[in-house]
Amino acid sequence: NGVYEAGLDLDYPMAILFKSTNGGQAWTWLGDWYNEGIPAFCDIYDDNYEDALYDNTVEVNPHNPNDVIVGGNCNYASPWPDPIRNPARYLQTPWHGIVYRSIDGGSNWVDATPAADNYVLTTNLWNGLPVYTYTDVLTNKSIHPDVHAAAYDWSANRIYVVQDGGLARVTFTGAGTNSSADYNWENLNNDLGTLQFFQFGSHPTDPRLIQGGMQ
Repeated sequence: NGVYEAGLDLDYPMAILFKSTNGGQAWTWLGDWYNEGIPAFCDIYDDNYEDALYDNTVEVNPHNPNDVIVGGNCNYASPWPDPIRNPARYLQTPWHGIVYRSIDGGSNWVDATPAADNYVLTTNLWNGLPVYTYTDVLTNKSIHPDVHAAAYDWSANRIYVVQDGGLARVTFTGAGTNSSADYNWENLNNDLGTLQFFQFGSHPTDPRLIQGGMQ
């Protein structure tokens, strides 16, 4: 609301994004996801996850400053309002909204990881509105969440994305405004040897035995 509120503003789990067009001398707030200013690429209103404090990225195309992607964890909540404000229906969605792209400097955003594009009406109601559920998950329309970095391969209309699941690449087709048709993902993890230990512990009576858990 434009007024600093210590408890709320330090804790509210949502993505906020600022834009500078003069090398950082001045910044403009692009809005919040609920008001459809920017997408919910880092935590959302009811998921209680705050890991996107350390796994999110904003990348600008070095050859086109109006072309930008943002990536973070995921939209885990379901059903999902459609549209977000004043919804006419709810979508029973798979995980989606991991990477978003804008080609007009942040005025409009496209979900580059929609995960599903076909929904059918169910008999359920949510907040008095009809609920539609997805029929299948499209593997070339989504990636593992928790994005840490990305890089444009502008000459080939591609972006490489590093996340907790490894490495993925998306190839753009069309104008880039169609979430379902214009983004196709590939998993590039074959023969990729990268592992991250999260925790390990030794056996309580045999110090020769150590067990670890890796991402």
